[in-house]
Amino acid sequence: MNDGVAGIEDRFLEFYGTDEACFRALNPVRWPGGYICPSCSSRQSYILKRRLLVRCLECKHEASVTSGTYLHHTHLHLKDWVRALHIASRGPGPLTPADFLQARVTDRYPTALELCSRIRKLMGIAEAHWLLGPVQADLMKIEVGKPQAIGSRNASVIGAIDIGVGGVKIERIRLGVLSTAHGAKVASFFISALKPGGMVMSADRKEFSHLDGSGFNYSPELPPKSFNKHKFLSEIRAVFGQAEKWLPKKVKYIKLGEYLDEFVFRHNQDHNPEAAFNTLLKTALKDRPRAFRGLP
Repeated sequence: MNDGVAGIEDRFLEFYGTDEACFRALNPVRWPGGYICPSCSSRQSYILKRRLLVRCLECKHEASVTSGTYLHHTHLHLKDWVRALHIASRGPGPLTPADFLQARVTDRYPTALELCSRIRKLMGIAEAHWLLGPVQADLMKIEVGKPQAIGSRNASVIGAIDIGVGGVKIERIRLGVLSTAHGAKVASFFISALKPGGMVMSADRKEFSHLDGSGFNYSPELPPKSFNKHKFLSEIRAVFGQAEKWLPKKVKYIKLGEYLDEFVFRHNQDHNPEAAFNTLLKTALKDRPRAFRGLP
């Protein structure tokens, strides 16, 4: 291990090397305004140090730092979860079970495989907010493996990149898998990915024809003369090219959305490991919607 990596590891272990250290470090992340009892709304509480719980002084309700979050009932030690998120934030990806087995987060392959899936879902949740627009958008086909069969098929993927205004570059992206490349599915993607009223710049595709009626400003023609025609859609097509190189060969269709979520997260975090780690921690410790079933 080189000195740089060793230094990063030492600093990580200093803050997150034990469950107790993780509890201290994550307490203000979970409750930035201080603990409020979910049972009686009291702000008066104390810490049970041996059990790493917060107990309400009024009603005696007890909560861990992961209670009600995306990590609730996931049956991993807190330090192992934090270690897994740290590992996920540092690599270029795609995540593999070997990342967690070699780091001894777990010694079980099924657990390591499940960690990959769960962390990709957290990455998708972290990036599930609107692009501001204008965006460049397009469709592409990606070859994926058929589930439990020999052969392959093409999956329809839609993408958008926020190109900013007034010379200010943003370059945040969103990607999604379409079950069918029909206008209604395309419109549904933009409803979740783009701020209402945002401009969509694309080639004149019939699949995009529903966008004006869905509250977006669709620009199917080339922009004004000052725009270089040779660069039209170059940004989103470059993103598609990067994604194709990054994805595993013939990834299963059912897993393609997860892998795209990971790619989007790494791109939007600008390959900054510290920022990515902090974002994953904050996302993992958010209140989990009751209807959410992605991380049981």
